[in-house]
Amino acid sequence: MKTKLIHLFLTGFLFLSVSIISNSQVIGDLLGEWSFDAPQAPEGATFGQAIIKADTVIMRFEGGLQFPSDWVKSDKDSIVYETTFDEVKVKFALKIIDEQTLAGKAIHSDGDVPITFRRKKT
Repeated sequence: MKTKLIHLFLTGFLFLSVSIISNSQVIGDLLGEWSFDAPQAPEGATFGQAIIKADTVIMRFEGGLQFPSDWVKSDKDSIVYETTFDEVKVKFALKIIDEQTLAGKAIHSDGDVPITFRRKKT
């Protein structure tokens, strides 16, 4: 009985470790500065910059406004995060198209807005 319990614990721990490593590898590939376009977004939010860090995404807009994400999750082909803009929560669901492009939507109470991120050249 003890052996089965230890085996179950070790299996769970291994699965969790692999998930954490996988998540950090995906985020690691995306770290850096990106520009984004969302032509259907409300005025003032149609374009800007995003900085993807290991534990947050910072959205920057014209006029110096910036908003950090509340949380970030990723897997092998996507990144999802939520940001609060002036008390309005917006969830971003993005697919990794290639090393230079992310595409998806910003999801909020008024509907979904298509958004595209392009890696900034350094």
